[in-house]
Amino acid sequence: MHLLEVRDLEKRYPTFTLDKVSFSLEPGYIMGFIGRNGAGKTTTMKAMLNLISRTSGPARARSASSWASSTATGTPP
Repeated sequence: MHLLEVRDLEKRYPTFTLDKVSFSLEPGYIMGFIGRNGAGKTTTMKAMLNLISRTSGPARARSASSWASSTATGTPP
């Protein structure tokens, strides 16, 4: 069971592409994003939270009772 799952997340800008990012987080683990400036850490977080639209790829988070899923359009609920 994953608490967070991101599969093939993509975001394309004219000068930058976040290309097929995938990861999952299981209960009991701590995860951090490490990378140099411009690597896509903030873009990934914003796309996961629907603060920006994604080109493709779902992001799903499990709450205590159910899954919350966001679509490839990234439209906030």
